[in-house]
Amino acid sequence: MAKDEYGLTSNQRAFADEYIRNKGNATQAYLFAYPHIKKENTAAVNASRLLRNAKVSKYIADRTKEILDKRKMGQDEIITTLTSIARREVQESYSKTYNHLTGEVEKEVTYTFQPSLEDVTNALNILVKFLGSPMENEKAKIQIKKMEAEIESLSTRDDRELKIDKFLDLVEGELDEYP
Repeated sequence: MAKDEYGLTSNQRAFADEYIRNKGNATQAYLFAYPHIKKENTAAVNASRLLRNAKVSKYIADRTKEILDKRKMGQDEIITTLTSIARREVQESYSKTYNHLTGEVEKEVTYTFQPSLEDVTNALNILVKFLGSPMENEKAKIQIKKMEAEIESLSTRDDRELKIDKFLDLVEGELDEYP
């Protein structure tokens, strides 16, 4: 009997893949992978046993992590999406309606919408918290230039250590002003 890189048989792998696909219904996954089994009780007992198999559970954990990692949003995607909402650009959304008795998809809909003013405000607030406001960034630049000018104006007779101490005092004072 051929085994894959996890040491699983084709039936075990089919069970694990179906278990992931159907979001954790072990009995149905077992019936799918082992079609010669007809009794749900038998399938439930054997499915439970398969889930305790170290190789099967490792495969399920690895595949689930891989699927979740693909679905994660990176920082750039988050900023791009929030910026798009803040600009009230048309957004696209997708939904499915399931028949939970049969497990079949009854309806799939893709629709477009323009973000509401509340959505825009929320997106802007999140972006400001995440990136800082342009005004705060400008204030910080002005403070840095002010400190640089004060350091330049220090007497050239002052030794280097005194200049550094004064600079550190200035920086500490400026940092105390920001929460």
